[in-house]
Amino acid sequence: MSGSISLQRLRHIVEELLANEGIMGEYDIHIKSGLEKGKNYIGEVTFFNITPKETSKIYHLVMKTISTSDAVRKVMPLECGFKRECYMYSKVFPTMKEFLTPFGDDVRMNYIPKFYSICEEYKNETLILEDLFHEGFLSWDRYKVLDMDHVLLVLKSLAEYHAISLAMSKKIPKDFEGLSRNLSNMLINFGNIEERAFFFKRVIQKVCGLLEKSNRKDLAEKIDMKIVRNVENLLLTETSDEDKVVISHGDCWNSNILFKYTSSTDFKPSEICFVDFQFCMLDTPVKDISFFLYTSCDKSQLDKFDFLLQTYYASFSKTLKSLECEPDKIFSYEDLLRHWKKYSAFGLVLSSFFIRIEQLLSGEVPEMNTQNPFDKIFEHDIKNEDIFRRRIMDVFTHYAETFL
Repeated sequence: MSGSISLQRLRHIVEELLANEGIMGEYDIHIKSGLEKGKNYIGEVTFFNITPKETSKIYHLVMKTISTSDAVRKVMPLECGFKRECYMYSKVFPTMKEFLTPFGDDVRMNYIPKFYSICEEYKNETLILEDLFHEGFLSWDRYKVLDMDHVLLVLKSLAEYHAISLAMSKKIPKDFEGLSRNLSNMLINFGNIEERAFFFKRVIQKVCGLLEKSNRKDLAEKIDMKIVRNVENLLLTETSDEDKVVISHGDCWNSNILFKYTSSTDFKPSEICFVDFQFCMLDTPVKDISFFLYTSCDKSQLDKFDFLLQTYYASFSKTLKSLECEPDKIFSYEDLLRHWKKYSAFGLVLSSFFIRIEQLLSGEVPEMNTQNPFDKIFEHDIKNEDIFRRRIMDVFTHYAETFL
């Protein structure tokens, strides 16, 4: 059972949930399990079932809570992220789905979990969603890069998600303006600007050192000149208003994506579901794309970069056409390339940290109740150090050779 919420409190939430479902009377709760350390850094995730005695239906659910520790809340802006995710589930996603209703089944937006209940009470913050694992979805092995089939499905689904919000901004502008007014930049809530910039500078300088040892001093110098010395601007410069054209996911890496397969022997994914929407904001689509590609791919996929970006835009364009919009007029492929040139380094910079996170074993995950907890993971080699170095070299080599 989660340490941040009592069984009594859970029962109160469950009774409200069942009342909303039109179910009264007695029920049973079965607590199953939570996620292992390292899969959720800012709270707890608990899986449980509800079995109402008046019906045969069993509700398979997951409960997300954020840490009640004052020390952790001081380090991480957990409350801001929780409120943003609640806003997405309670306001944004329902509005997006309602917008799609007149257009039939061509765009279904079936990559968002079903939402049941929210509690925003201080230190009892709780979000109840459907249990996607029970529905057959699986999480990717975070120690591995995604293969091409998975990468393409993510890009197509992400493009559709982005395109829906862009279409809304054009077809129901007043409604969209009201909806997106509460989707400001979440990153400004993350601590001292100078400290964050210094952290990423030190990390990327280590990457430059690896490049120099591999006889790629030319790339190391480019990265130092155009990335390291410009980290603060790359991370924190606000996307220009005219380039804030979609509602982003904001945290689109393989730990926040689940996949479903047609059989246990066929590893080509048939469905996808995005989770963890604490960082959604009105933004350029490129930050989501670059963050995903540089945290989830290696050289084998990045060598096909043009094909990947074209795949994204083909899905983006198809969705806009299904929603009776003209892609070339409101956001052309040339616009996407222009955005990539301006904003793609954002995902590159973050990859230097997230690829490290992906390679941490359970015992290497830092405690979150200390100041600057993630600094420690770069102080010494980890068990997957060789994998980390290969991955980070692939990413920075690709970016430096292609875009610097």
